[in-house]
Amino acid sequence: MRPRTVLALLVALAAGGAGAQGAPTVVWEPLPLVGDRPGTNGPAVAFFPGDPTPVWISGYGPLLYNPDGDPDDTYGDWDNLCTRGCAPYTGVITPRGTVLIGAPAGATLLSRLPLGGVWEYKVAGEGYPAFPIYQSSLPALRNAAGEGALFYHDGGSVGRSDDDGREGTWRTLGETGGDGLSFGEVPPSPALPDGRLLVGMYNGVAYSDDGGQTWTPGEGAYGFARFIAYSFAFVPEPGHPYGGVALAGLYDFAFGRDSTATVYASDDGGATWERRHRFSPSALGLDNANEVALLATRDGAVWAGVGPTRAGSTPAVGAIVRSEDGGRTWTDVGEGYGGWRVRSLTVGPEGRVYAATDVGGWRTTEAIYPVAGEPAPGPPASGGLGLSVRPNPTGGAVAVVLELASPERVRVSVVDAGGREVAVAWDGPAADGQRVGIDTAGWAAGAYRVRVTAASGAGTSAGLTVLR
Repeated sequence: MRPRTVLALLVALAAGGAGAQGAPTVVWEPLPLVGDRPGTNGPAVAFFPGDPTPVWISGYGPLLYNPDGDPDDTYGDWDNLCTRGCAPYTGVITPRGTVLIGAPAGATLLSRLPLGGVWEYKVAGEGYPAFPIYQSSLPALRNAAGEGALFYHDGGSVGRSDDDGREGTWRTLGETGGDGLSFGEVPPSPALPDGRLLVGMYNGVAYSDDGGQTWTPGEGAYGFARFIAYSFAFVPEPGHPYGGVALAGLYDFAFGRDSTATVYASDDGGATWERRHRFSPSALGLDNANEVALLATRDGAVWAGVGPTRAGSTPAVGAIVRSEDGGRTWTDVGEGYGGWRVRSLTVGPEGRVYAATDVGGWRTTEAIYPVAGEPAPGPPASGGLGLSVRPNPTGGAVAVVLELASPERVRVSVVDAGGREVAVAWDGPAADGQRVGIDTAGWAAGAYRVRVTAASGAGTSAGLTVLR
């Protein structure tokens, strides 16, 4: 294992490059119980809606949940949510609080745990395990309640459910051209009004403009036995016709086996790709580097877990790095980190970054970002910026009343518990006392946040609970 101490310096990993000045300091700690613990390989960390307590999806054991969020957890503070030793390959938690996992137990493909219910086994398919499972945030792929479509990949074709993954709601869609490993998406833009769905697989990247019915290979990032696409990220750019740049973390077999971990970029929403960066194993302190797990955060940064491909139960070493320039140059942000291969990265509701690794879960010791749905901090507006939301809770219409020291342009939007934007209620000039109406009819019950950002850079938010 490559040691990574709390005294480690930030190291630039690419020619030309240290990270952006003023970037937040990153220090890691083990996730209680599962952190730095052999035998706790895990593909993901997830969260129930409105709950900052992590759910650990373990690759070699049950699904574990810490019910009290106590930072001094012991084993007894965790509950086993899967009583059959599910050993999930992947999993998600939906806005309704439903847990979906893909596991190879028997002929099980997908298993489902409704919030407050009991496990439902084999709710879709059999044979291949579901890898991966993904919930889209694209508006065009939402149902009448505003919930995103769910997708899985079972070794060749894609399955889709538009009703929270319930048994009988899954349908098989088109072949992708390889065994699936990841999903991603390009948000709506002038060039792609409905956005675009991406799939990563053995053989590379493909995209769909019809909700997964048909798939087209991504030019430059697709080829038989040439690529393995582990992850995606999207970096917004103002004025870009496609809204920004799509990134893919690829194993590129064109390079030597000690240095195949690359980041490819697409300026046209995933239709064509070109290599943007190849990670150097020696600069990362690794013997080899093959896999890349990407995460884009709302400050425009891109995080990556980089490590070797390792079959079986033996843990692999890895590194965590971050880019402030769209994936061109990278800086080590692994201070205090155990140095294991990263399976996935995510931002928790409390603003910490979480890493699921070959040996346990890790998280930043401090919040790196504001609470999910809140804008990044900016220069305070003169006299401050405030809002009130009434009635709250609600089952229908609400009024947002703005408090502004002086007239300026503001944007009022609503995000769900996962940080996905579900509505833009106002985007224009406003003055103190401005009332903005929001109709929540048809929305799924749950926790949301109303956020306000001003042209001056100030931002604030407030919780909103929708009842049914």
